[in-house]
Amino acid sequence: MFGQSRGVWLNEPKKWSEKDNYLGLETDQATDFWRETHYGFVRDSGHFLAFQAGDAFTAELRVRGHFKALYDQAGLMVRIDERRWLKAGIEFSDGRAMLSSVLTAGQSDWATAPYEHDPSDFRLRVTIAHGVLRLQASSDGKSMASDAACAIRQEFLLSCWTDGLHAGAVRTGGRFFRFPAGTAAWQGAS
Repeated sequence: MFGQSRGVWLNEPKKWSEKDNYLGLETDQATDFWRETHYGFVRDSGHFLAFQAGDAFTAELRVRGHFKALYDQAGLMVRIDERRWLKAGIEFSDGRAMLSSVLTAGQSDWATAPYEHDPSDFRLRVTIAHGVLRLQASSDGKSMASDAACAIRQEFLLSCWTDGLHAGAVRTGGRFFRFPAGTAAWQGAS
């Protein structure tokens, strides 16, 4: 997946590398994807590597990372444009790793649930067929649990994303999510 020349960055990070189907990166400060809720801000500055996809596809991604600071997160994104997208993955919130999704159709709607497995190595799968999006997660790459399904139509961009800072992290000292070499990477699932 990552070796394909058709991938295009939106908000390319300053530090990233791709080797042997692994993508490693360090997020820039103050990046996010979020839109028009009671928080009163719009962010479309997160990093993601996009691949054009048709109206029916399945994509699976393995994520390795360390989630320690508030709102550290990594996962998959399906994006039509800046006002219509879904991001999902692991996010550090409420003192623990949470399975997280943000569905945005004009405004972002955030949903979380405790992730009961090791968040440092997990897989996500998104399937779009017949106008329905299905999101699944796995701790072992063998058994996939369903997280959500929603009806979405249009042509999609499939993306891998990371958000290093959300508003909460900025207010607590400006920490950012770093993927140290050799300890965090995205790998196209095999």
